[in-house]
Amino acid sequence: MNKKNFFLSIVFISLVFVLTGQDLNQTNTRYSPLYQNPAFTGGFYGTIRMGGTYRDQGRKLMGEGFKTMNMFIDAPISISIGKNNWLGVGFQVYNDKAGAAQMVTQGVIVNFAYHLSFDKKYKNVLSFGAQYGMIQKKMDGEKIIVASDYVDPGVPLTDRASLSSYKANYKETNLGIAFKSKFAKASSFTIGIAAYHIFAPQYAGIKYKNYINRRYTFHSSLYYRLTKAFMIEPQIIVSLSNNSTNIMPQFKSFIKLSKDKRKTDMVYFGLGYRLNDALQMMVGMKYKNFDIGFAYDITISSAAQYNNHQGGIEFGVYKIFQIHKKRNVTPILICPEL
Repeated sequence: MNKKNFFLSIVFISLVFVLTGQDLNQTNTRYSPLYQNPAFTGGFYGTIRMGGTYRDQGRKLMGEGFKTMNMFIDAPISISIGKNNWLGVGFQVYNDKAGAAQMVTQGVIVNFAYHLSFDKKYKNVLSFGAQYGMIQKKMDGEKIIVASDYVDPGVPLTDRASLSSYKANYKETNLGIAFKSKFAKASSFTIGIAAYHIFAPQYAGIKYKNYINRRYTFHSSLYYRLTKAFMIEPQIIVSLSNNSTNIMPQFKSFIKLSKDKRKTDMVYFGLGYRLNDALQMMVGMKYKNFDIGFAYDITISSAAQYNNHQGGIEFGVYKIFQIHKKRNVTPILICPEL
């Protein structure tokens, strides 16, 4: 193991425990709606929606880098309170591994949302959402690098034993609100804000207590049909916390694959920019009830000299299931003599 890799590994382990908690970093939020805003839970036309993302980034910079998997399932539920209102319920799990020591963060989160429509055709909908879950942090003892690894591999690794047994848990509470307006047949505007780590949870570090800073995310997007076969979607996401500001403008263009009005199959291409960090490229396809996408980040920050501009690779997919109940029809017998 060379000195450079050793130094980076030690620095990264230190950052994990000294800095406040890090949230998942994603490029194409199209495939993680519940993570972007709890108010999106159950906000779709269909019976059940299932999907997830996988992201791999930072391998050139941190050895093992960051590997993140996020999966979700949600559904709208009809209620008797208001003719045009409905509930959304969902469930999501994620697993994030960071750095050479494989700091693992795992979460199980339950989602709820209430959708209030101001008209019978659901053109203007205000949504409120909430999340509650359990988060666990732990380390992979087999991959931890300590000083004795660098000085003499034969030295007893007492430090590794204490690190490998590390495990901490905390509770997570998030809130969100969103408004969507359909101002044309195939055009809509969405705006929302979400607040994460509402109670600024704390968890035990190896020596000291760590805390998770509150984070606020503002997002806005415009889906606009220019022609019958071509649509655009500019959007911006701004995330604020005590430690950082993340600004991410993006632009996608959609091309419909069929002239049939009943079919919504299309492909899309997109570009984005994470301020002072990376350029983003996105491509995807919607076929029937499937939506699949791929994203790639090109590092342009000072880290580019270490990772050769190779940022993150991200894959996402979701499917909306339409389950229709069969009607029970009572047969009517008609007398042939009538």
